[in-house]
Amino acid sequence: MADTINLTLISQPWDMLARTWMVFRLDNGESDNVKYESKADAVAHQLEEKWFCYFCMRRALGGVTARDCQLFINMHRYVYDSGGAASFIEPDVDMIISSRSNDILQKGMNPSGRY
Repeated sequence: MADTINLTLISQPWDMLARTWMVFRLDNGESDNVKYESKADAVAHQLEEKWFCYFCMRRALGGVTARDCQLFINMHRYVYDSGGAASFIEPDVDMIISSRSNDILQKGMNPSGRY
């Protein structure tokens, strides 16, 4: 999964990546290598939603590690095994914040960069 994502990052234009979803099998991490315009499109092209995890490329524009991908797959497996759905894992709003925003929240730092 990590190799596929990182290869996609270096071989595709940024503007396409910022709005692309990819699908990976939960049993082995393989992808169909199709770039979908939306998560709904990605889900619609699969036989069974719960056999796959759906990855939004804008969340990984800096690349991913194999560990990150394994955690991502494990999280999907856990939610599916518990009776949940992928929409619970991946809401419409992006819940990942930048490092700078995290610093501001954690340290009470002034957004201007001054303490």
